[in-house]
Amino acid sequence: MQSLKDAIPRECFESSLATSLLYLARDIAYCAALIYAALHIHLLPTLPMRIVAWAVYGFFQGCVGTGLWILAHECGHGAFSKHQGINDFIGWATHSFLMVPYFSWKITHARHHRYTGHMEKDTVFVPWTEDDLASKRNVSIEQLKHLAEETPIVSFIQLIGHQLLGWQMYLILNVTAGTKSGPEGCEKVKYESHYNPSSSIFTAAQWKLIVYSDIGLLIMGSIVWYTGTIIGAWNVFFLYVVPYLWVHHWLSTSSLPSYLRP
Repeated sequence: MQSLKDAIPRECFESSLATSLLYLARDIAYCAALIYAALHIHLLPTLPMRIVAWAVYGFFQGCVGTGLWILAHECGHGAFSKHQGINDFIGWATHSFLMVPYFSWKITHARHHRYTGHMEKDTVFVPWTEDDLASKRNVSIEQLKHLAEETPIVSFIQLIGHQLLGWQMYLILNVTAGTKSGPEGCEKVKYESHYNPSSSIFTAAQWKLIVYSDIGLLIMGSIVWYTGTIIGAWNVFFLYVVPYLWVHHWLSTSSLPSYLRP
């Protein structure tokens, strides 16, 4: 690893706050411009034109949202700037805008990088062993292999479920995490929530950070709800929810387990 780092120019490891803020400002400008355009979709003369316009908006706003998500991700890794306080504030604000618990995710994501691919300590996409899966289905391993030999319909259903609900289920119930993916010394982690400050996936000293994450989500949720009372629930659905689904589609696709990839 050190040999690889030595081969990369030193300036590649130096972050620039000004450059990072310009990227953030660019994505915010894209987001605002798309929202402005979407608020005028109702002026289009026909229903098919409005449907196409909303579909195009949702897709491109989802791309912009993914860019914002990645910037917040870099804040979590400390790569946005040399100033951790600025990183955490911008990461918290940006991820909260996308309904992501910034500090909660930052903590477990750091463990994911530390134990990537570990069958017990990785925090995401830890597969069941054959014995575990067979016991859950109450069948023998040989029967299980036969049943799962060619199941495109099942794989397709799993893919859809993963893309629509996988990220949310991970945050809510910590699904797919390893049984020992919690803090050092934690014996077992199962079905713990990223929203719960007293969850066993966090240390006692981290509870304040989880509360800050939840406060960010409550603020954003309140903004979305209040906006709905002004412009209507359907407009909020197309303006915010559809791009939100696109964002997490791209994020889930980038981290999709190999057995679910087309």
